[in-house]
Amino acid sequence: MKQTAFLIIIALVAFTVIFNGCCDECDVCDECPDPNETGIDPPYIESVTGPGHVTVGTAGDFSCSVLSDADIIRYSWGLHPGSGSGVDYYFPAPGASEGVWTPDGSRPTLFVPDDSSATVSASYLSRGVYSVMVEIEDADGYTERERTIVFIDPVEPDVCEDSLEMMAGMTDSIKGEDFEMLRFGMWTSEKAYGCSYADSLNTFNQFGYIESLDSTDGDEDQYFYTYAECGDMISVIGGKDNIAVVTVNFDIKGAMHIWDATASDYVKFSMYVSKTMQDSYPETQYLFSQTLSGDEPNPAYYFDSTREVVITTNFEGMMLFEFWVGAEIEIACSGGAGGAVCFDGDDAYIRINKVTIDFN
Repeated sequence: MKQTAFLIIIALVAFTVIFNGCCDECDVCDECPDPNETGIDPPYIESVTGPGHVTVGTAGDFSCSVLSDADIIRYSWGLHPGSGSGVDYYFPAPGASEGVWTPDGSRPTLFVPDDSSATVSASYLSRGVYSVMVEIEDADGYTERERTIVFIDPVEPDVCEDSLEMMAGMTDSIKGEDFEMLRFGMWTSEKAYGCSYADSLNTFNQFGYIESLDSTDGDEDQYFYTYAECGDMISVIGGKDNIAVVTVNFDIKGAMHIWDATASDYVKFSMYVSKTMQDSYPETQYLFSQTLSGDEPNPAYYFDSTREVVITTNFEGMMLFEFWVGAEIEIACSGGAGGAVCFDGDDAYIRINKVTIDFN
């Protein structure tokens, strides 16, 4: 009987602790509830708000919503992604040959803030797409990052006024400066930073960057992808289908790098052509691709070359085609790893020189 009463008393005490919590006078123990009433530790960025699209030369406003149990002591906005302070690091000494190399010195951050206000405004002078990043820090010393994506649109939509007319037995070309259309795209995880933009119809700049923040995302996988394309219209005269030989001449100057990576992590740069027949789906063929994976001994690759690549493709008769030449960069990093691809800076770019199409 005494044993039964003792067990009942123990059960009542346990019930009281579970449902009413520990008393104010008792020492802190593993069973005590978290004294952080908000449960927000470290801070959490609910969302980053931006315009989505702005026109070249006009401003867009950006802000963020934050949950935190401590005061936010710093906002750092990266409004114009680019190689920034990392230009000297991500490129070898002048005169270096294209290929793998090991950068010297400590790795700089490529997240270079433009503004420190809670709400900011930015304008963009080049067409393209940007991942706008905000980094916050609270009074407890925790940091967190989040991004939004903004597209920079032309004042007037692209119009192809002079399509290239082709027929059997004919050879013609599109010079780089004669392309008439541009388009851009981007898909990223929440802590990836970068851009694709163009100041002319055949020259692109691209940049992508992933770096872990140990306090908040050391275990999270991150992904970044962006593309830039220049295009024109091709009209096929006559009902005959044509197997065309397409030669693309282009310049590339840039670099990519990976660090603290595993075998599944990688950075990648590719060039391709894509054609879309009227009322149909696009067909893409790759011209060139270079990848660095996390299990390779060389952490960096330098590009500095003019390339000419030949492919064959079919053009159906009596049809109108969109024809695009594009560049894309891709970064995939597991928790703790980082990577960057940089075709941006004073002397880094992707330039489409000429496309020759042979219907013979």
